[in-house]
Amino acid sequence: MAETTPNWFIAFPVNTAPCFAHIPSPPAKVRAFEDIDRHMTLAFLGAVTESQAHKAFALASVWPVRRGHITLGPVRPMGNPQRFTALSALVIDDTPELRNIMFDLRARMLEAAKRPAETRPVLPHVTLARLHRRATREQRAEALRWADGLDLGQPVLPLSRIALYTWHPTRESQLFRIADESSIRG
Repeated sequence: MAETTPNWFIAFPVNTAPCFAHIPSPPAKVRAFEDIDRHMTLAFLGAVTESQAHKAFALASVWPVRRGHITLGPVRPMGNPQRFTALSALVIDDTPELRNIMFDLRARMLEAAKRPAETRPVLPHVTLARLHRRATREQRAEALRWADGLDLGQPVLPLSRIALYTWHPTRESQLFRIADESSIRG
């Protein structure tokens, strides 16, 4: 496979397989994530070196929240409203305290990786699918209809691990691989 731009991020892996088995296939130009790729992002590092990514991930050990659960709600487009890039299930039971902790730790991780600070508020979500970059307006509308028709049933998913992700070598069926991970204390 040809070399690609590095892509690193720190996230909470989520096991959605039991509750997502009934999801219908997405329309054209929409790639549904496999269960192994579904996660709740904490810090997007992007094109940093592996060393920088591991320095940022070393801060995962200071995660101050014990294991817990999240509840997924409606699926919404993410990114620019006119050219959204992802369809994600919003976490509906997050708290201002959780968002503040995620915001603070994200800032520290980005600083450790020598990345610019992120000023957007934290919006906990689990991405279910990505749109092809060249999706037409009609294909985007079809993707929104698909997302609006999804009834996830508000699944409750455990958060028990935190992981450092990067691209999977082939990206044929699995987009990401976990480069390092640790358990969240009990």
